[in-house]
Parts: sequence; structure tokens; C-alpha cells
Amino acid sequence: MLKLRQLADHKASLLFYTILILLAGTGIGFYLRDYFANFSKTNQNHFEIRASGYKFINPLLDCELTSRAAENKELEPFEKKVEDIINKQLASGQITNASVYFRDMNNGPWFSIRPAEKFSPASLLKVPLMMTALKKAESTPGLLLKALLFTGEADYNKMQNIYPEKTLTPGKFYTIEALLESMIVYSDNNAAALLEDYFSADGLRDVYKAASIKEPFAGKDNLISVVAYSRFFRILFNASYLNKAMSEKALGYIAKVELHDGLLSSIPGDILVAHKFGEEMREQGIKQLHECGIAYYPGHPYLLCIMTQGKDFEEMDDTVKQVSELVYAEVDQQYK
Repeated sequence: MLKLRQLADHKASLLFYTILILLAGTGIGFYLRDYFANFSKTNQNHFEIRASGYKFINPLLDCELTSRAAENKELEPFEKKVEDIINKQLASGQITNASVYFRDMNNGPWFSIRPAEKFSPASLLKVPLMMTALKKAESTPGLLLKALLFTGEADYNKMQNIYPEKTLTPGKFYTIEALLESMIVYSDNNAAALLEDYFSADGLRDVYKAASIKEPFAGKDNLISVVAYSRFFRILFNASYLNKAMSEKALGYIAKVELHDGLLSSIPGDILVAHKFGEEMREQGIKQLHECGIAYYPGHPYLLCIMTQGKDFEEMDDTVKQVSELVYAEVDQQYK
């Protein structure tokens, strides 16, 4: 009789523990389901730009948060202030269009104002042209020392509103390195034309492909958004297309740009800024002025790109100044 009771108790205990294990397993199953569902949703909060053309590797060029990603709480009032400046300038008629992109280059929080707007990039396109030359130089020893002749038969600087401080001398040979510096630092269109003629269109096309940007063409297709253009600077900063030495060289050129209005006017002189500007006269008196740069604020470098359109370069420059002043003040307040 005792054995029967012990057997019954044993069966009851076995049933109890079996039910307990099943319940625990079900709970773990639901937890894992929710975890992986949330993990999948988290992964959808960004998209990655990766280099193609490799068999065994898939190099990451850039990573961008999508609009579904949670916004950085510290940037929310900051973004609203920038948007207020743009809306005020638009309402006053000082500008007719504008777009802004900001990104903390260390941990990635960012925002954009009017991101769907597109502009003619003008001299900003000298940056991907520079990247084309430096990419070729990685695999061609001595390329940067090769000399090219500037004949002076055509002067492409005549169309510029901001005339280069230094220009090429007709009949003189210049190394590719010297032409790159002249093109970027002084925004010399003649240097850009020489380099564009020398390097194949395929090389330039590869740079745009790496940044997942449609290559601009002359005419109506020669337009780009501020968010898309910012990828060139992010790829240089991350040294994810050019190697480290060439990325450093590229940003070194950009840091020597001879223009101290606009973006730089509100940033203290002891803070290094690698920036490039572009300006263009379009039909019916419409003008565009853009500036994009990385301000190396101690411990928190940030990228700021501003594209504007209007009928007066000074008023557009004033918009760039106001946005840059606000952005620097906000960054300085948060991180000093």
C-alpha cells in the first residue's frame, strides 16, 4: 500500500515538474519571439551603404538612421531652432529655398531640415572629383607627381562669383597634387577642368556609386539633396572609401579652403574646420550658395551642410552664418 502511495506521489511530482517546464518553455518562447521581433524592428531603423565588387568581404561605407529611428532627445529643441531660422528667412524673402543637415560624427545623432529639396551642387562636386584622383593614386605610385600643362585657352573661372584668390598660369605645368590643392583650397575651375579631362569618367562614377548617389549630369539632372551630398564628407571622415592616408590628405586639402565667411564666421579660429563651398548663377537671376563642412569641436566633431537658393548672395550667406552660429552655440553648450 505504501509503495502504491509512493508511486502515486512520484507520478504527481513528475506531472507537476513537467507542467512547470512546459510553462517555463512557453514563457521563454514568447520572450524570444518578442526579443527577435524588436531586434528586427531595431535593425530596420537604419540602412547601410556597403562597397560592392568584392567576393569575400562586404565593406561598410556608411550607416544612416531612418526616420523610424528614435530621435536624440538633446537634439529635438536644437533642430526646432534651426528650422525656425530657415522658416523666418523664407518668410522674409531673403531666400527662396534652403535645406540643412547636421550630424554628430562620433555617435551619429542627426537631423535634417527640408531634406527632400534638391540643389545644383556647383563647386561642391570638386570633392568627389578629388576623391576620384586620390583613389587612383592609391594604386598608381607617383601619380600625384605627374605634371599636366595648363594652356590657358579657356578660362572657366570667369563664371564664378567668388573668384579664386590664386589661379593657374597659362603655359605652365602643374603636378596633379598641386592641381588638387588649387581646385579644393582656392576652388579653381581651371584646375578642376584639367583633372576632369585627365581622369576617366568611370573613376568618378565609382565614387558616386560608393556613396549610393546618382551621378549628376548637366542640365535638369544636375541636382542633389543636402542629405545625399553629406555622404561624401562622412565617407572621408570614416576613411571607408579611400584608405586612411588618402582620406587624411583629402580632408587636409578641405581644411585649407580659403573662405572665412558663412560657415566659418561663427566658429572660433582655434577650432579646425574642413569645409567646401559652392555657388552658382542660374536662369532668371536665381542664385545658389552652399557650404558643407566638418567642425572638429574637441571630442565632438560635427558635420553641418547648408544649401540655399535666392536672388542675393549676401542674404544667402547671412542664412548660412545664422545657422552655423546657432549650431556651434548649441554644441558648445551641450559639450563644454
